Amino acid sequence: MLNVVAALLWLGFTIAGFRATRQHRYADHRKWMIRSFAMTMNTLLSRVYAPIAFLALGPHYSGMETLMPAAATLSGTLSLFTLLLVSQWWLDRKPASAR
Repeated sequence: MLNVVAALLWLGFTIAGFRATRQHRYADHRKWMIRSFAMTMNTLLSRVYAPIAFLALGPHYSGMETLMPAAATLSGTLSLFTLLLVSQWWLDRKPASAR
């Protein structure tokens, strides 16, 4: 389910960026494409978080049949929120002034 949400976000961000560039709103296009790239990286980051989630949740579960879905959900959720927060931080930050 979480991958479906991430895929729909990616598709929505990409379409919004495409529409912005067709309307010659290049600053908005840049913002939407940064968000689209973040959703593109979601699968990779969730694969990085998966072993960490597996190790963190391991002592709390008795069997592998319940541990694996919980670790997958945790890693997917963490990667989705991490990337959305980092991309928004990137867009909101103040660039350093040129000297």
